[in-house]
Amino acid sequence: MTDIVLRDMDDSESGAFLAVEVDRFAGRLVQLGGWDPAESQAHAERSVQRFFPDARPGPGQHLYVAVAAATGNVVGRLWLDDGGGEHGRATISWIEILPDFRGRGFGRQLLALAEQQCRCWGRTQVTLNVFARNDAARSLYASAGYRELAVSMAKEL
Repeated sequence: MTDIVLRDMDDSESGAFLAVEVDRFAGRLVQLGGWDPAESQAHAERSVQRFFPDARPGPGQHLYVAVAAATGNVVGRLWLDDGGGEHGRATISWIEILPDFRGRGFGRQLLALAEQQCRCWGRTQVTLNVFARNDAARSLYASAGYRELAVSMAKEL
């Protein structure tokens, strides 16, 4: 298995990530969360703008790329919220292994690197959100020691 390392996203990478992230987040809200498409797009735009004013990371927001050490290929992306020290908690806001690199153990490595970074900030807990239908991610997180803190439910009327 190839090791990965984290590096900060540069301005062009973060701009491209944020542009795609709005549409992807909105799509996942519709696909996995049952949201109305127009509402999901507006929510995704507000969310990204709140954390990334002027398309740049706001206070406490950190964007990274995961790079395969042996090849230099970008294999994934990571967005961490350092939590500002509040309650000793940081949040993994986005973690992704690019499709061509999935199934090689990079997800587990990236999760471990995210946790390591949170420890470097002095955090004692890391949280994340995952859609209920994302079985692969839920399995990874459970096997890494994550536990459910809350469950959000909905019913169509």
